[in-house]
Amino acid sequence: MAFQKAIVSLVFLGFLCGCGIPKPSPVIEVEELYPKKFEEVWKHVVKHSLTKLQDNKEEKFKCFSSLLTGGLASCLKDPYAKYFTKTEWDAYQSEEGSSYVGVGLVLVERGSRTSISSVMRDTPARKSKSFRRGDLIEKIDGVSVLGESLSDVVDKIHGLNGTNVAIQVRRDDKLMSPVVLRRAEIVESAIEHSPISKDIYYIKISEFNRTFFGDFFTAFASAVADEGGEIMHCKPLRSVVIDLRNNLGGFLISVKLASYLFALHPDDLVVTLKTNSGEDITSSGNIIEQVRKINPLFEIPAGIFASAKMVILVNDSTASAAEIMAALLREWLGVPIVGVRTYGKGSVQDENELSDGDGIRLTTAEYFVGNRQVKINKVGMNPDYWVDNNDFIEGENDSGSQSIFDLRRDLQLRKAIEILRLK
Repeated sequence: MAFQKAIVSLVFLGFLCGCGIPKPSPVIEVEELYPKKFEEVWKHVVKHSLTKLQDNKEEKFKCFSSLLTGGLASCLKDPYAKYFTKTEWDAYQSEEGSSYVGVGLVLVERGSRTSISSVMRDTPARKSKSFRRGDLIEKIDGVSVLGESLSDVVDKIHGLNGTNVAIQVRRDDKLMSPVVLRRAEIVESAIEHSPISKDIYYIKISEFNRTFFGDFFTAFASAVADEGGEIMHCKPLRSVVIDLRNNLGGFLISVKLASYLFALHPDDLVVTLKTNSGEDITSSGNIIEQVRKINPLFEIPAGIFASAKMVILVNDSTASAAEIMAALLREWLGVPIVGVRTYGKGSVQDENELSDGDGIRLTTAEYFVGNRQVKINKVGMNPDYWVDNNDFIEGENDSGSQSIFDLRRDLQLRKAIEILRLK
C-alpha cells in the first residue's frame, strides 16, 4: 500500500512541476485525489461494466492509474468505453440527432486504425470523388492520427459549418495527397427505398435510429402493398432486397421492435444479452407486448411481412444491430444473405450523464441472436452466397444518376436479384 501511495504522489508532482525528480510529499490516499468524481465513476463501472471488477482498494487503484494514463478503454480492455468531459459530452449528444456538421465520411475502427466504411451521398466527401471505402485515415490538418481512437478522429473531422478540414488517407499502402473539404451540415437518411423493377423492391438501411420502426414499416409497406395501398399479408406484391451494407448499427430497441413485423411465434427468441450480473432474454412475445404498450391502438398484426420473399445484402461494415436483423431473418424465415463476412460487433454500449454534466460510455453486455444463440461478437457472420464487390467502389465514377442503387457495377445486388427471380 505504501508503494501505491508513493506512485500517486509521483504522478501528481510530475504534473505540477513538469520535469525532474519530485521531492518527497505527504502521502495521499487515492480517494482524496478526486473523491466525489472517482467514486461516482467507480461505482458505475463495478455495477454495470461487462468486465467484472472487484470492489476493493487494489482494483480501484489500478483502474484509477489507468484512467490517468489511458482512460477507461485501457482499464476495461473495452475499445468502446470513453469518459467525456462536459464539453465533449454536450458536443457528442448534439450529434445524436439526424444531422451534424462534418464532411460525410462514415468511419469504423479496424484494429488500431480508423477506416472509411462508406461515403455518404450529396456530401462534401462524396462530391470530391477522393475517398473510397477501406481508405485509412492517416492525417487530419497535417497531423498524424495514428494510434488515436475512432471517437477522437471523428471529433477532429467534425467542426463548425463552413470551416475547412484537410484529410489525408492511405490506400493500398500508398499515401494519397491531402484533400481539403469544407464542412457542411450532413443530414442522415436512415432508410432509402425504391423499386428496382415491377417485381423487386430495394430498401437501403443505413442505421437503426430512434424513428426506425415507423420508417421501416412505411418503406416495407411500399414494397409489398398493391396499387390501392393494401398490404397483401399472405402474398406480397413484390420481392424485397434489404441492403444492410455499411450499416454500423444503432439503437438495439429499434431492431427489436422491427422484429415484430416478421415474428410468427411468440416463443422465438430475438436476442439474449449477457451482462456481468446474468442474462436478459427478449422473445417475440416480449416485443409484441412492448409494441402494444407503446401504442395500444396499433392494429398491424405481428409477422405481417414474414411471407415476403427477401434477400439481405451485407459486407464487412455491417455491424451490431444490422447483424442482429440479418441473423434473425435468416434463422426465422430462411432469408438468404449475400456479400462477405460481417464486422462482428456483438456488444451493447450504454451512455449515461454524470451528476456534473460529464458523460460515460461502457460496454455493458454481449448479445447472442435468436433461438440458436448465434454469437456475433468478434467473429461476424458468413453469408450464404459469398460475393465480393471488388470492382464496385461506392462514391467513385458516379454516372450522375440519382438512383440509390447501381445495377451495372454492384455484383452483390445483381446476385440478390438473381436469387429472388429463381425463388
